[in-house]
Amino acid sequence: MNPWSKLFGILFLIATGFVVGYHMAESSYAHTPVVTVKLVNASGKGIRTLHLAHDQGSLDVNDIANGASKIVSFYAPGESSYKIDLTFDDDHDLESGKRFVERGLNATETIKELEITPDFKALGH
Repeated sequence: MNPWSKLFGILFLIATGFVVGYHMAESSYAHTPVVTVKLVNASGKGIRTLHLAHDQGSLDVNDIANGASKIVSFYAPGESSYKIDLTFDDDHDLESGKRFVERGLNATETIKELEITPDFKALGH
């Protein structure tokens, strides 16, 4: 057998393994039990503390400037829910209603002065 043929055969097998591995990893990510929430501060003032309580625990985010956003993720193996409570820099409090989510959802929570508005999208959309 020609040494070049052997080399190209080995390189082909390596490349094929890489492509197959990449697609397997990508497809398994789509089924990861995670919910991602983007917190957008459109309130006109800073947020001192934000507490997101979900069915598996909670997350705390501090110091979100006006116009800034933060992204948080949490484990959600099935149907789940979360709620947001926050305190602005001027000591006013605001809370969201309970949000129902499931794995693979991306949520955007737009925080305004008097309300928190949700928007949900499936992963990859």
